Amino acid sequence: MILKRYFLSLLFILFYKASFAQLKQVAITLDDAPFTTWSDRTPLKTLEEANTKILRAIDRYTVPVCIFINENTLIKEGETDARIRTLKQWLSNPLITPGNHSYSHPNYVNMNASAFQDEIIKGEVITKKLLQGTGQSLLYFRFPFNALGSDSITKAAMQNFLKEKNYISTPFTIESSDYLFNTLYQQALDKNDKTRAKAIADSYINYTIAVFDYFETISQEQYKRQVPQIFLGHINALHADCITTLIEQLQKKGYTFIDLTTALKDNVYKQHDYYAGPYGFSWFYRWEYDPQKRKKLLQSQPEPPDEIYQQYLKAIRTAPTK
Repeated sequence: MILKRYFLSLLFILFYKASFAQLKQVAITLDDAPFTTWSDRTPLKTLEEANTKILRAIDRYTVPVCIFINENTLIKEGETDARIRTLKQWLSNPLITPGNHSYSHPNYVNMNASAFQDEIIKGEVITKKLLQGTGQSLLYFRFPFNALGSDSITKAAMQNFLKEKNYISTPFTIESSDYLFNTLYQQALDKNDKTRAKAIADSYINYTIAVFDYFETISQEQYKRQVPQIFLGHINALHADCITTLIEQLQKKGYTFIDLTTALKDNVYKQHDYYAGPYGFSWFYRWEYDPQKRKKLLQSQPEPPDEIYQQYLKAIRTAPTK
């Protein structure tokens, strides 16, 4: 009997360790808050409704989310007060952590350091004012396009500036090109083509799950465990309509949702980022010292469906300016 209990206990311990090793967690981050991805011609009511939809899904499933804000889209004649109220709606939600995404979403590799520093400072003015008295701080910054600098010198210079400003430069591990799908999705909505819109949304969800599967494999191969993932998406029409489905699909895959601060405590995020250049790819690749190994990892990542990609290229060639 004692021997039996011993083996049962041993089996339980092994099962517990195996289960714990496969614990899957993800921190959701959403860039371009609250209006950056929409055309200037989009009615304010549409913008407000889309933001409200995303917030309702976050509340329904109790998902912590970090948003990265571009304050330039808050300023529009006759709408500024209403636009700021929408941002305040995000910031008053206890599940939301605010982040700075620069004032107007420029690409750092296309400008000098001084001008980009001004973008960071200008991009925090309204947000910090709204946070007064809430107990929250503006701790996180994410580079637009995840372009941290064209070379090691410009990269180091901006990282030092962020530290001086008490910002944490925010990484990500998973993104699934939602901007690409959203362009086509918005196009379908504009034409009131609900069948096409649904097909695009379904394709996006399927592709996103495939990308999660890929990075789970990379995590297991490189770290022998499932590291806490950081997902990068955007506040846009696509997510307004299908973020609920995305959350549910991730839950089915065994994910629990954690806040960004908790994710960043994992030692994996204390690794050195070896990449300096214009491309905004996953930190799984940036943690790889060998450029050739990094290239092989990049080449093995699933690509969006070719039909979707070709239609996206056609859409951006023919799209009117904002």
